Amino acid sequence: MLGYKKKMIPTAVIMAIDAAVFFSIPSQVKIYEEGLVNTRFLPYLVTILIFICGIADLIKTFRERDKGEEEKNYFNKKGTLRVLAAVAALAVWLLLMPEIGFVISTVLLSAFIMLLAGNRSAVQILVLSLILTLSVYALFKLALNLRLPQGLFFF
Repeated sequence: MLGYKKKMIPTAVIMAIDAAVFFSIPSQVKIYEEGLVNTRFLPYLVTILIFICGIADLIKTFRERDKGEEEKNYFNKKGTLRVLAAVAALAVWLLLMPEIGFVISTVLLSAFIMLLAGNRSAVQILVLSLILTLSVYALFKLALNLRLPQGLFFF
């Protein structure tokens, strides 16, 4: 049985890497526009959200320390392959986005991630992928007035 302290190590490592990335943003990302939403906005937002999720995970792990439930294998081959497939999908998404556009590539990415997570309902995958993609598109394109790759269909 793994102790709760051992379960906290991966989250702590991710949070440490995240903090290093956060503090390196000013030296890595130049500001091209002044204002609240500029070229550093998204990197800061993502690193802050990762750190908040890490804190939540540490709190959850700490609270569950006394439950004494029997642990199964902490790392398994199937889970590791799913994570590697998700990372590969993100890399492909980054490569495809300039060619086919944000909307189409993001629908494909979110559908693939849902399949990896075990969802087999085609209707649910399609509807949720479209809702997610169009929400993110509306946020960045319409609300924040940021440019997104247009690709084949000019949206």
